[in-house]
Amino acid sequence: MKKPDLCLILLCDNVKKVNDKFTYEGDINTINSRSFPVEHRAFFIVTKWINGEGVGFKQTLRIISEENGQEIFNSTPSEVEFNLVDKFQEHNVIGEIVGLVIPKEGFYRVEILLNNELVGFRYLKGAVQTAQK
Repeated sequence: MKKPDLCLILLCDNVKKVNDKFTYEGDINTINSRSFPVEHRAFFIVTKWINGEGVGFKQTLRIISEENGQEIFNSTPSEVEFNLVDKFQEHNVIGEIVGLVIPKEGFYRVEILLNNELVGFRYLKGAVQTAQK
């Protein structure tokens, strides 16, 4: 068994599969709001795993406030299990996050864990939307 490498973490508005190809729409880096807390309707987190071999890999997602370490999301109850036949197989995990509450303006770490070990993260920013002139 060889643990796979995480080669992609993408946050986006929508994912479609057409003719066995994925299309990702609306790359997300920031969630803007006039005030906080704010509930974000929905977005997708896409990960891609490569160079691994084995069965029973478990991916978990967490979203944590960079400021105070508060966990605002955890996918443990619905973690995704996947297998890789050999190092040439790739595996995409597409998860939809619905109704995420961002408590306040600031940075949040979107963490990816494999078998309960942190293997990668990226930042998501909650920002106050300024009036456009």
